[in-house]
Amino acid sequence: MVKRLLFALIAGAAVLALAQLLLSNWIIAGILSAIAVPVAAFLVIRPLSYWKEKSKKQEECFRFVNAFIVSYAVNETIEASYASAAVGLSEEGKEAAESLASRSVYERLEGLSSYFEAPFYRMFLSILRVQQEEGGNFMDKAEPLLSEINQSYDDHLLREKEKGKQLGQWTALWMMSALVVIFVRFALNNNYEQIAASLPYVVIGVIYFLLVFAGFAIFASRLAEVPLFKKGGQDAD
Repeated sequence: MVKRLLFALIAGAAVLALAQLLLSNWIIAGILSAIAVPVAAFLVIRPLSYWKEKSKKQEECFRFVNAFIVSYAVNETIEASYASAAVGLSEEGKEAAESLASRSVYERLEGLSSYFEAPFYRMFLSILRVQQEEGGNFMDKAEPLLSEINQSYDDHLLREKEKGKQLGQWTALWMMSALVVIFVRFALNNNYEQIAASLPYVVIGVIYFLLVFAGFAIFASRLAEVPLFKKGGQDAD
């Protein structure tokens, strides 16, 4: 939350400086800056943080399930397999696992489903439950899931790489837009005071900033694959 607020304040300061440069009106610049801070904090940075956190947990789940299946195929004990897979958990994942330490191993695995939130994790638990009840060759049951997980992981990495590329391009586009605004401001030179005093110029300037706010909010929402005004589930910093 602190990081989100800091970045939002930086965004607000940037909008204040650019709006004042373009419009030469501290009141309007202040209002736009005040709008920019909550927009950046809750409609841009929060969904982007949620996206990065969700992506990290999915990759962590891929590694966890892979490690568990490989370990179980070797030692055929759920306790040793869980211990082996848990070694690769992040600090947050280890905290989630430690909070379940008083439960049985299978209950701990079930409890981690709320941490990973990966669609294939429930299937992994189902296969493990069948293995515990029926026995037999675990790899025969797990191999199709393992193949699907590995393919999903490759697809996930490609998708995340493309999203990162889109984010970079989007940011560069609006930075170029800001540079154009600055160029136009100084290109007006001696005529600036007269033009800046006209209502159409002020309205167009305000609309520009509102479009920036809306554009970033919608883009962040689509990148994170969450509704624009979703109330819950986006509290990652």
